[in-house]
Amino acid sequence: MCHLLSSLYRLKQAAYNWYELLRAVLVHLGFTRCKADYAVFIYHHVTNKGVHVICIIAWHVDDGLAGSNNRKFLDWIKGRIAERFGIADLGPVTKHLGVQYARSHTTCELWMHQQDYIVYLLEEHGLCECNPVSLPMDPSFPFGHDTDTYPDISNLETEYCKLIGELLYLAMYTCPDIALAIMKLSQHNANPKSRHYAAAKWVLHYLAGTLSYRVHYGGTNADTTVHGFSDMDWAMSPEDRISITGYVWYFYSSPISHASKKQTTQALSSVESEYMALTGAIQDRLWIKSFCECLKIPLTLPLNLYADNTGAIALSEEAANHTRTKHIDLRYHFIRGHIEAGTFLPIWVSTHRNSADIFTKALPCSTFVTHCAGLSLVAG
Repeated sequence: MCHLLSSLYRLKQAAYNWYELLRAVLVHLGFTRCKADYAVFIYHHVTNKGVHVICIIAWHVDDGLAGSNNRKFLDWIKGRIAERFGIADLGPVTKHLGVQYARSHTTCELWMHQQDYIVYLLEEHGLCECNPVSLPMDPSFPFGHDTDTYPDISNLETEYCKLIGELLYLAMYTCPDIALAIMKLSQHNANPKSRHYAAAKWVLHYLAGTLSYRVHYGGTNADTTVHGFSDMDWAMSPEDRISITGYVWYFYSSPISHASKKQTTQALSSVESEYMALTGAIQDRLWIKSFCECLKIPLTLPLNLYADNTGAIALSEEAANHTRTKHIDLRYHFIRGHIEAGTFLPIWVSTHRNSADIFTKALPCSTFVTHCAGLSLVAG
């Protein structure tokens, strides 16, 4: 048996030990750990001359991002960390964890995309010269055709899961337009068929046609309020009739959080399904609210949450339990307390203006393109 003085790379405890060491160094330098995200460290200090210095560091394994309102302090803190760990300063961020960034200091705008990663996927799967399609999922055949076969795949399950995992990384960050397609396809990871693999390849054809898409943030006319959209697709899963929840939250007119996922229980009506979707959206926003508080970002309450179901909005604002709602799980009713406290305000919005609609169902091409623009996806 070896008694190690320090953990080695790839040992089970190595990641935790590295994090504890990094945390101790940053705390010694005056940083505090964000309670909403343990990978984020924040420095707030007012100097003797009344200068307010703010520095935020986000760390992932051995890759870190740092930003500050004081260039001198940022250079100093990078020097102290370099003395301890020997880091390499790559200058202003242009790429981090596969996500590429472009900025305009004059207009305070930011564009995020993963074009290099998409090109890599197209090359990996031999689709560099493929014919692009206008939608990530065929509305008529969302899981491909029964005649779609790929006889050259030796291990279909492994290759399918690998492809879905690669596409999921895009859907989570800079390609929210494919979130619904990947959510649906990932449900077949355990037992994929050739047609499912064909449907996943269809998503790559779509990405080839939208390679220049970027998520746009900021700008002089950006809406500084935090607001969200929630939607659902009631009982449209043919296997179990479970509804789909979709929501998106905006800050400075750009999406900061989105989701497309199946609900955990069956809903007996569209009102109940929308009510459960509102709950999921508010749960996510409570974490974002805590994160903003850690960063000392002021929020104007209540936070508007738009939905296109008047019955669900009325149910969320009423404290009474009706006969038709007694079966609803108690955990979904917690949103009433937040609405009564003035933290959130549900507001009706037309389905055509509900950006969350793109996360719940396959849409016609014109409607899909409209909602993509609503998600701040612009061609670069």
